[in-house]
Amino acid sequence: MTHNLRLTVIPPRNGCSSECQNQQVHSTLCPTHDSRIIGLHYQPPRFRPAHFVGVVLVCVGLIANEWVLKKLFSSDGILEFESRIQIWFFDTACVLLGIALAWYSHWAPPTAKAVRHSVRNYPNTTLLILGLVSTLAFWFSAEILFYFVNHRRMGRVVFEQRVEGIAAREGVMRGYQRDVLLGHKPLPNVRIFSKMTVKGRPIFEFTCSTDAQSRRVTPGQRLVDIDKFILFFGCSFTFGEGVQDNETLPYFVGQLASRYRPYNYGVNGYGPQQMVAKLQQEEIRREIKQPGGVSIYTFIDDHMSRMIGSQRVIAMNWGRYMPYYGLDSNGNLERRGNFLSGRPGLTLLFRLLGKSEVARYFRIGERHTIGDDDFSLIAKIFAESRNAFSRIFNSEKFFVLIYPGPIQLAKATHPLLAEERSAVLRLLHLV
Repeated sequence: MTHNLRLTVIPPRNGCSSECQNQQVHSTLCPTHDSRIIGLHYQPPRFRPAHFVGVVLVCVGLIANEWVLKKLFSSDGILEFESRIQIWFFDTACVLLGIALAWYSHWAPPTAKAVRHSVRNYPNTTLLILGLVSTLAFWFSAEILFYFVNHRRMGRVVFEQRVEGIAAREGVMRGYQRDVLLGHKPLPNVRIFSKMTVKGRPIFEFTCSTDAQSRRVTPGQRLVDIDKFILFFGCSFTFGEGVQDNETLPYFVGQLASRYRPYNYGVNGYGPQQMVAKLQQEEIRREIKQPGGVSIYTFIDDHMSRMIGSQRVIAMNWGRYMPYYGLDSNGNLERRGNFLSGRPGLTLLFRLLGKSEVARYFRIGERHTIGDDDFSLIAKIFAESRNAFSRIFNSEKFFVLIYPGPIQLAKATHPLLAEERSAVLRLLHLV
């Protein structure tokens, strides 16, 4: 830190040499000059706000790195690539801005004088900058506040997962991989150990296994005298999130219908678009050994949100890569890539809202209305799935199984499914 000293001296006499008279500060080194230092005053250093803010920003940029944030906020010890890029961008911006402010503070005029100069000469620009800075500071403070409010309300959720098997590799803990066709799917030939707790209270703890086609294994089946199959499509309700391999819906159906071999194509987070994408590919025929059988899709209301790619769905890590379908001008079903490639602007907006703690608290963007076009779209998806299944396996036994619970949207699809000739089963009536 630089200390300022102020020296008070007696002016030189007329008898001093010219060399001495040219000196600004005189000392007793001049033989004809008997001036002496009258006072030595200490002047404390001037506080530089810009210098202080610059140092704080540099410290924040160095401390808030991906390793520290992962330790503090990531329950499973994994940061997505997108999150890592955002952290590095934030850290770099903080360090560079902090260095610039610290350097600027050494030669810049006092803050009050600089502000008066800017307001007098550039009033509009100054007000714009001050408004932006104030808005960002307010928003940043609100995000921090609502982060603690949201986590206090929801409780600390800890999700642990471990993967074992030939497909497991270092750095993979969640048991899933990116897939161009389906968005995401389980790793093949692995055993996945999962455990979830909320506020220290265990929610589930289970182990699941996958086969070479990334399907969940359904044990306890005889491999002889089975000439029919049952294909199960759907989400975690079908996959069996939270239960063991011998406790899933496909397992119990296989025990009751012993002449049928169940195949579990359900995956956490899936919607109806994954089913139609899989059946349109037609390679599924090579994955099924039996010549004929039945296809069942388990339907819950939330599948409508996944089909249209709502804000809540896109906010999930896997949501933006899910298949994106729509109807063309003739009312025919067409695939438009995934939500990220098919509608990048809206998907980016939903991703940003999903990362905001303020938007999460007030549920901004989460409320959406399912319209007639959405019902028409899901009816077309079921119709195309049925047609593809019939074409591949030469069977008309395609069913939509509706789970018990909140099924208001599912009820609204009944007339459309009837028009498309898709059989509808109610699980509530079957159990």
